[in-house]
Amino acid sequence: MASRLSWPRVVVGLLVAAGSALVMPAAQAMAAPKAVTVSAGYYHTCDVTTQGAVRCWGYNGYGELGDNSTTASLKPVGVYGLGSKVKNVSSGYLHSCALTTNGKVWCWGYNGYGQLGDNTTTNSSKPVAVANLGKVKAIDAGYLHTCAITTKGAVKCWGYNANGQLGDNSTTSSLTPVTVYGLTKGVKAVSASYTGTCAISSKGAAKCWGDNTYGQLGDNSTTNSNKPVTVYGLTKGVKQISAGQYSTCAVNGKGKALCWGFNSQGQLGDNSTTNSPKPVGVYGLASGIKTVKTAVYHSCALTSKGKVKCWGYNGYGALGDNSTTDSHKPVNVYNLDKATKVSVGYLHTCVATAKKAVKCWGYNAYGQVGDNTTTTTSHPVKVFGY
Repeated sequence: MASRLSWPRVVVGLLVAAGSALVMPAAQAMAAPKAVTVSAGYYHTCDVTTQGAVRCWGYNGYGELGDNSTTASLKPVGVYGLGSKVKNVSSGYLHSCALTTNGKVWCWGYNGYGQLGDNTTTNSSKPVAVANLGKVKAIDAGYLHTCAITTKGAVKCWGYNANGQLGDNSTTSSLTPVTVYGLTKGVKAVSASYTGTCAISSKGAAKCWGDNTYGQLGDNSTTNSNKPVTVYGLTKGVKQISAGQYSTCAVNGKGKALCWGFNSQGQLGDNSTTNSPKPVGVYGLASGIKTVKTAVYHSCALTSKGKVKCWGYNGYGALGDNSTTDSHKPVNVYNLDKATKVSVGYLHTCVATAKKAVKCWGYNAYGQVGDNTTTTTSHPVKVFGY
């Protein structure tokens, strides 16, 4: 990589055009929201409230907050036109996507490679509908591409494809969804990353495709693949999967956390900095793990008891243990309420708590922590309004 702490940047012009017209709903009450889920992106974050509203905060240079502006916000702002029928949200690099209760997908932000899926390369600071997709049950926004699972269980992806991350057995980018090779029904989960994607098949196998420079596809090789390959040893019973920049993590049927790929900052959590082209167990997390998430330089796990443990690079406090000391094995997040969801961004981390609040920590130069400041924090703070 170009530097120790850099995600390759997109060089594009300023946002000049918005997407398709939407009806602006009545203003959402911001008092005492309650959160269902949260998604941390590169320099921004989004959440969904119990009322079905989606809000975002942080960097907004390409409209990734979706509020019909390109003005950054240190606290949550409502996404334009989506009202109160949002089921889930996913924050990517410079774009975001939402899944509504009627199975439709809307995306906003940077669109230089078609990652908004509206058959254009026009940026949009408010949601545009993904074209030719049909009804969907899950979404995930990656770096320059996006993926979804249809209600029939097929995986479809769109956007940049130079590394085969769309999984259609080609390296041709697409402005509209294409079907992933061989994953046409029963797929349980999908996770889009930087230059790759992973999914859990109908039989519970972990499948990955795209760039494999550091072994992040997990098939015990470093050979790229334009179509899904099975992760070594994870042929059934996989419960959850998360594809990061150059590393991937999953939870198996026994509740064990496993990671593979790039490990320069200890983001695999096996108490080393050795890369691995096949899954290795995360130190101390052999059971009782509900979710494990990875992004660029750090990873976090949510236990079945609602505790959060993180590992990897900690220069900006993204591990949340009230320090800036790196850790090659899991450390406990400091003074955190019981959590129900965890999401890992570039250099920050967020959770939804059992009390339906959102807390974040880590790098905050663009307000991505959401506490109405730009103060970086090494321990959890409440997002403004909770």
